[in-house]
Amino acid sequence: MNGYVGWIYFAIVGASVLLAATALLPLIRVEWWWIRIGDFPRAQLLVSYLVMLCCLLPFWGDVLATSLTGLLVVCTGIQLYWVFPYLPIASREVQASQAGVDASRLRIMTANVLQENENPRPLLDLVDQIRPDILALCEVNQRWASDLEPLKQQFQYHFIHPLENTYGLALFSKLAIEEL
Repeated sequence: MNGYVGWIYFAIVGASVLLAATALLPLIRVEWWWIRIGDFPRAQLLVSYLVMLCCLLPFWGDVLATSLTGLLVVCTGIQLYWVFPYLPIASREVQASQAGVDASRLRIMTANVLQENENPRPLLDLVDQIRPDILALCEVNQRWASDLEPLKQQFQYHFIHPLENTYGLALFSKLAIEEL
């Protein structure tokens, strides 16, 4: 192959090899980030394999292209194994809950208070409106810990760990907290 077709062919071969690595390398049981990264965008990789299979079709007679097609079919199977349980056609492991009385429901609310935010009123109003059983807040610093004092009247159990580096947390609960 020569000219543009040759460059396109080698680009497709290179991309196919790279894509195959994203399916095969995560089969190795190591905790290296550059291998584990293939565990996360599985649906996107699956689509990429299908696109690359279409790109390989014009070169079907070539031994390398045919081998890569087979390899990408295997990689597609690997990704389908991981993605299939989340597809609408897969059987459900847990059935949808039936509408019940509010007393049997657990209401959980999470929010990032945004440490730079100096107005706690909208958050406190939202908590009053939603009435969660458990409230988890992120980015709590000492100022926010003070601003959240009124919540201690609504929630019998609370744990506040303020930090000035945006990693502070606050947990409020109407249910007993056995261990943190």
